[in-house]
Amino acid sequence: MVQNAMDRESVKREILSLIDDHYSGWVKAAFYSDPVVEPIVDRLMNTWESNGREGIPLDFASDEELTTLLSQARKYSRLDDSTARAIAMSRMGADEESSGSVWGVFSGLLGRVRRAFSRGRREDAL
Repeated sequence: MVQNAMDRESVKREILSLIDDHYSGWVKAAFYSDPVVEPIVDRLMNTWESNGREGIPLDFASDEELTTLLSQARKYSRLDDSTARAIAMSRMGADEESSGSVWGVFSGLLGRVRRAFSRGRREDAL
């Protein structure tokens, strides 16, 4: 569990480093489509938008949510591309052979992620 404000900032930086800064779009897609992560991110985005997009969505996470997101980020950041791709595509309801039709869903998901976690992202906002 997050102990203090300094820990919160460290946890937020680690989540962003593990997922937002990850080289693989498939790892990002697998993480953000996770059934545990997705409702947390949805709540954070809604709260962030309701608050005039001040800071970043992670600023509105509870300690428990930060701990959960960090745990999931650590898990997903270790996946190889093919495993992450299979996970993400299965959650999008597509088989691997229909990657052309999945591209729209995938790029929409990544666009949403980028808007959520990159807009207004400043080092001092973490």
